[in-house]
Amino acid sequence: MSPPNTTQPLTRDTLLPLGMAAALILAAVTCTWYLSSLLNEIRSDVKSALNDRWSTSDMERWAYRLEKDNRETGIIVPDPRKSQERR
Repeated sequence: MSPPNTTQPLTRDTLLPLGMAAALILAAVTCTWYLSSLLNEIRSDVKSALNDRWSTSDMERWAYRLEKDNRETGIIVPDPRKSQERR
């Protein structure tokens, strides 16, 4: 007695599921790539937003320079240390 043949030849019936499996794998890879790109862009935006902050010393430096450069025009520059105390 010989063992039964368990392999199936490639026919029209088996090619459709293989095509669907290939399309599913391609869709999964594409979605993964897109989500990875989107998350990388969001991370980059958050990182740049965190670096665009002014410290208190930056604000003081800017206010003193504004006052110094515009003494003759009479621009009133509030003291940045007093505005920080109100918070």
